[in-house]
Amino acid sequence: MKWTKEKINKQKAYFREQRKDPTGKFTEFVVRTYYFLYKICSETENRMVRSNVTYRKELIDFVYKGIYNEPDHMAQSVIDDCITNLKEMSYIGFRKISDKWMIYIKSNLDFLLFGEHEKYLETLNITNDFMAENDLPCVDKTENNNTLKIYRYKKKCYKCGNETDILTYITYSDNLSESMVYPWDKRRALNDQDIFAHLSDPSIEYYGINVIGDIESFDKEMLALYPEQIAIRYSNITKTKYPMNICSHCGAIQGKYYVYRDINTYITQMKPLELFAEFNKL
Repeated sequence: MKWTKEKINKQKAYFREQRKDPTGKFTEFVVRTYYFLYKICSETENRMVRSNVTYRKELIDFVYKGIYNEPDHMAQSVIDDCITNLKEMSYIGFRKISDKWMIYIKSNLDFLLFGEHEKYLETLNITNDFMAENDLPCVDKTENNNTLKIYRYKKKCYKCGNETDILTYITYSDNLSESMVYPWDKRRALNDQDIFAHLSDPSIEYYGINVIGDIESFDKEMLALYPEQIAIRYSNITKTKYPMNICSHCGAIQGKYYVYRDINTYITQMKPLELFAEFNKL
């Protein structure tokens, strides 16, 4: 059966209710499967893991731990169902690299109760032995200018009035490849300020930064990673087509001009943004 938007919303509502008043085990299996993948992806260089990890005994053991004495003969089928749910609901994605299918995290689970995200991160420990056995090189914790940081924030859609997610990178104008990180370096961003734009419209600072829609190679990366969130649309402001956010409710475009203004406000007010994902640039 095809996963329609109606089915996805219904499944999310079911999962949300199950977190409050569980009547079965499947929702917990889905959550545990997600966090096993989440943890591994966060420890690899490109934030991806080979899809065959879903057949590892360590995953099954983590999913079933404390629920049953030991996994039964249907365990792998249960994991497969969990992966299908996570994929169809756009929590994880698949991408083919060098003839190998890779799994990556597309979005956080949005049906959890308060504090559950942190709880699962604390309870899951991926050992170095496991990473080594699966030939998964760990992340270099030093700053890497080859890493594209993607931020997420919520915005009310101008057309339907519902809140929708906005994804964007933020890089400096003086170094297109360098992601801006919190706490924001306002002084550096002001070095390349568009002074004339600011004088004409002092409502924002017009920092020297780039956001989605500004750098073609990064836009293509985001378009490939988030095809349901990012789409090529026509902008009446720039009179061009480029990858931009679209409302998850009505499909209305959320162009770079408005994203740029939003990010200017976040920087001015020194408000943090959710670091949604990190990927090695293509």
